[in-house]
Amino acid sequence: QCLRKHIRRLEFEVENDRALLAPLVNCLQTNIIELGICNETESLQVGMALDEALVNALYHGNLEVSSKLKEEDDRAYYELAEKRAAQSPYAERRILVEAELSPEEACIVMRDQGPGFDPESLPDPTDPENLLRVHGRGILLMRTFMDEVKFNDRGNEVRMVKRRSA
Repeated sequence: QCLRKHIRRLEFEVENDRALLAPLVNCLQTNIIELGICNETESLQVGMALDEALVNALYHGNLEVSSKLKEEDDRAYYELAEKRAAQSPYAERRILVEAELSPEEACIVMRDQGPGFDPESLPDPTDPENLLRVHGRGILLMRTFMDEVKFNDRGNEVRMVKRRSA
């Protein structure tokens, strides 16, 4: 449980469509600003973290498209994602988002319906060898902009917390 007493509870079930992610991030940012958890500048950072988590859930989770393919061939990566979005079992999968918001903090849980992954297996994005690599940076951004980022054991759910700024 993220909060003992919450002011707003929002739940979303999102299809595997990249175009649906930005309006969802915008809705969450708007609520976070309205409750005074952070200002507009900080909400842009929170928005980046939320977008990264949703993109990971969509492409790597539900559609099971490897970031290694993106490194090798960007076009092939998006073509495979588009193809899988119309095929079973990928087409039936959804991203589930639950947000509990109070004036003190925002707790957002995102879960995909893919097989999951081991977050510890990602290369260190701050290692000079990995600076130009495409994958691994999203989780670094999430950890940089949020106060707490935790994955479940299966690796198909991330819980992110942003606390009110001092």
